[in-house]
Amino acid sequence: MYGSCMAKIPKYQELAAELRAAIDAGTYPPGTALPVITDLADQRGVNQHTVRQAYKLLESQGLVSLLGRHGTVVRPPVIRIPLSRYSRVLTPGGARGPWETVTAELGLDGTMHVLSAEDVPADDDVAHALELAPETPVHQRRRAAMIGAEVHHHQTVWYPADVAERTGISGPDKVVGGIYAAMVGAGWGPAEVYETIRFRTPSRAEASALRTTSTTTLAVIDRVTRDRTGRAVELLRVTVPTDRVELVYDRLPIGETP
Repeated sequence: MYGSCMAKIPKYQELAAELRAAIDAGTYPPGTALPVITDLADQRGVNQHTVRQAYKLLESQGLVSLLGRHGTVVRPPVIRIPLSRYSRVLTPGGARGPWETVTAELGLDGTMHVLSAEDVPADDDVAHALELAPETPVHQRRRAAMIGAEVHHHQTVWYPADVAERTGISGPDKVVGGIYAAMVGAGWGPAEVYETIRFRTPSRAEASALRTTSTTTLAVIDRVTRDRTGRAVELLRVTVPTDRVELVYDRLPIGETP
């Protein structure tokens, strides 16, 4: 009969569809590992090659990353980040910074964790961006942008020492409401933002820390913030796998300025 002539769906595709449904349902949240190939093969009564094919199919669909000894890990969601995120966090007293605001609007539990906060001498790149002499003391903060318990990307940010002191951000605690709101509250409001984006492959340490593959391209975003006088008051460097973020540069002016 006609039905008996229909091609049967390969087992690996059936398995991949089941796993995709489990990922969509939240059974395997972002950052968690799928079962070890040998274990899943035994559970489903299939050979290991079938499981490998299913995992490779999920990888091609952008759902998982094959991380060698770390296993097959569910990828974090792609976050769409508009340039206009900055204008929404300028009011002092708010509870959310830019990352927390964007992720909350997507229904995600985004948080920013401070990994370190210390005063360091500015290297040549930092000094150039902040228009300081090399080795000038600056305040450096390293942060991890999280979704739930998983790292989405890393940030390192530098401030001239007097800016950090005046805005009260020199300590190790998280700045509630974001740095920009703290600047506004201190009368040091940001006026302009300049962003430069570069792309490169991750180091082994970066790939491990970000739970990504060594072949995944990283976007390195340098953002320099200037105040109303034109002074550079912040250099922020974001390091994020390109399959986790979509940057949107919206409402940019075109044509001649009146």
